[in-house]
Amino acid sequence: MKFLSRAHVCRYGWVLASLLGLSSLGMAQTSCNYVSPDHKQALLELFTSDGCDSCPPANAMAARLLKEDKSVIPLSYHVTYWNYLGWPDTHSQPAFDERQRTYARLSPRGSVYTPAFFVNGQEWADWSRNRGPLERAKSTTAPVRLSLTLQPASDGAVDVHVRLAPVAGQPAVALDKAQITLLLVQDGVVSRPTAGELNGVTLQHEHVVLATQQLDAQAALQRAVSLRFDLPESGPDERWGVVAFVQSSDLRQVYQSLDAPQCF
Repeated sequence: MKFLSRAHVCRYGWVLASLLGLSSLGMAQTSCNYVSPDHKQALLELFTSDGCDSCPPANAMAARLLKEDKSVIPLSYHVTYWNYLGWPDTHSQPAFDERQRTYARLSPRGSVYTPAFFVNGQEWADWSRNRGPLERAKSTTAPVRLSLTLQPASDGAVDVHVRLAPVAGQPAVALDKAQITLLLVQDGVVSRPTAGELNGVTLQHEHVVLATQQLDAQAALQRAVSLRFDLPESGPDERWGVVAFVQSSDLRQVYQSLDAPQCF
């Protein structure tokens, strides 16, 4: 585990996919629909870096869970605060540093470090030996249902249409104090640092966060809300996807998550 010192602190789940517009000649579909399951999915946020020599085991676990447990949706946020060690992580963004700092202010440790896991908004410090928080996160019925539709757009982009609905029989949540976060992610990402703590090591990451946008949760309850992501240039083994989750504005609760893999 690698802590950020005070000096530097200053500043897949169950998815229903509907493939539409397929012709008898096998033409590409025009849209894909995804709906979240009745149970809560575990949103697993990992703060990591290609400049952190203690991060590869956490990266590997996140990738394994993505493949093996469809109720876990991992996200790899690459932070910038280790870039000064010699290798500038090409996927790092200051916004991810700030998200982690916000979580740290709400967590018992109050520290910023890598690798750091948060499960449905709660710090998971003993991830290497205790699966309890992960299992509990996906053991309850979700209070809301997320629906996503992905449609190809012009100029190498994807349009994302989002709907939100309450789940019958579940206690209502304060959606006027919640937001929907949508993230463009990429799988099969390979990096080979030539400096820093991981100099010469080949690293592979899954569900790397490339871009984020937020929507008003209350608005999505009343009608479909749309946004657009510019798609990344992808190598032969890389695939993009969209992840959505509904979270309270204070970040303390995640009500539901949904993984929408690339479908066209």
